[in-house]
Amino acid sequence: MKKYKQLLLIIFSFTSLILFLVYRHEYNRLHYILEVFNFFGTPCNFSEISGSERVLDHYDWGENPIWQENDNFYTFSGFMNDSSAQVIALATKEAKLPKRCFIWYDNNESPRVGHMDYSQLAKDEDYSVYIFKCGFTNQFIKSVPYALSFRSKSSNVFNKKVMLTKLENRPIFVKTTICVLPAKYNKRELIEFISFHKLIGIKYFIFYYNDIPYSVIKFLGNLADILDLKTTFLQWNFPKYSTTLADIIVQKDCELRTSKKSLAYVVLKMNEYLIPLSSFSVHPLFEHYTPNFIDIPVQKVCISSNVTFYPIAIQNTNSIDDGNLHVIKFNFNVPNIKSKNVSQNEFQMVIHAYEYCSNYSGRIVTDQTISRYSTDFIRSTLVQLLIHDQI
Repeated sequence: MKKYKQLLLIIFSFTSLILFLVYRHEYNRLHYILEVFNFFGTPCNFSEISGSERVLDHYDWGENPIWQENDNFYTFSGFMNDSSAQVIALATKEAKLPKRCFIWYDNNESPRVGHMDYSQLAKDEDYSVYIFKCGFTNQFIKSVPYALSFRSKSSNVFNKKVMLTKLENRPIFVKTTICVLPAKYNKRELIEFISFHKLIGIKYFIFYYNDIPYSVIKFLGNLADILDLKTTFLQWNFPKYSTTLADIIVQKDCELRTSKKSLAYVVLKMNEYLIPLSSFSVHPLFEHYTPNFIDIPVQKVCISSNVTFYPIAIQNTNSIDDGNLHVIKFNFNVPNIKSKNVSQNEFQMVIHAYEYCSNYSGRIVTDQTISRYSTDFIRSTLVQLLIHDQI
């Protein structure tokens, strides 16, 4: 009789396990639909979002920049305050830099002359990155500056206008912004990157992109209110090939673009995941930061598994320990007067960089830091939409 009871118990346990797995599978399938119910309880029609002619506005980070050729140099983005403006520019070492700058006002047909200056931000063997500075005064002028032009002494023709974004002192409501470096488009990488960082409390993203399809940009924009997510895409038509200089330019543009609008910012690649170590969200760490930045160590994680129905970051946990320490700065635009002045050696976050590690024979360490996010990551709305081929 005892054997029959044990057999029944085993059958019951096995049946319960099967039912649990079936329930869990169905729950994961439907979870993302429940997340996107609208106010009246009706689920979103994602096909209508994709085909809609309506495009929701993204968060206002200012003028959309564009690389423009001006004689023998290139200009990208411009920012101004009440008395000066600065423009990010690229030039060859032999290029003759402009000697004069001109400020355009919205109610004037002709520009006014400004005080021209410049500083070198970075350089490589062929090119240099500059900050062109133009000082001006708005005395006796009621209109607002909106653009800059540059001209050399030998030219009587105005070069192309650089549209300006005004940096205004206003209350800051955005806690953290991630600026993402240009990369070859991969829909899965894009969606998983956004989904994970949304889990840790970051919902503002600025992507500098080359080839992201407009349909994807539109889809994410139209989901902004539903997911409480703000994605901005800035066209990156960089005229020359230089990864190092491109990274520096994006870093500077992100710094200026977020300076009056976001408490903090960090510049990441699409394969880099920011992971808090002492909390689930990144924002509790704000109570402990030093006045200007936090150094975050970068840990290379090898991609050995790549099944399509599971986020890459969850599948792969083997990291390389080669003894080299590379850090990325998590920058603060507003000093924290309550700072506890944490030591720079006391890391509060880590960045996992997911890469293919071919022909590596060094030490491999298993790192499960990201595993605590696995359930929420898999169930996240965008990941589920991706898995079910609805993006």
